[in-house]
Amino acid sequence: MSRNKRRNKPIKINDKIIRGITKSGFRFSVDSEVFKDMEMLELIGEVDDNPILMPKLLEKMFGKKQKDNLYDFVRDYKGSVPIEKVSEIVKDIFESKELKNSLSLPR
Repeated sequence: MSRNKRRNKPIKINDKIIRGITKSGFRFSVDSEVFKDMEMLELIGEVDDNPILMPKLLEKMFGKKQKDNLYDFVRDYKGSVPIEKVSEIVKDIFESKELKNSLSLPR
């Protein structure tokens, strides 16, 4: 399967794990239960006003290993991790229909 076809693959929820590939080609998996955590909800709400919380949000959402994989995925030739590329990938993940559906709060 070509890389372009994989990029457009829909995100799936299997066994409470959300898996997908972003538009830029980053493969990820997130436990949907993390979005039922009040601390995660606070981080999501605070990160727009305080971008310095983004690494903490990423580690809570992905875990350290996958956060490091994301950083390596966007790392440039100088070894820097561009904030705008990380933000674009996170935005892409949060805008997915499947993830939004998993964020519904219990009644």
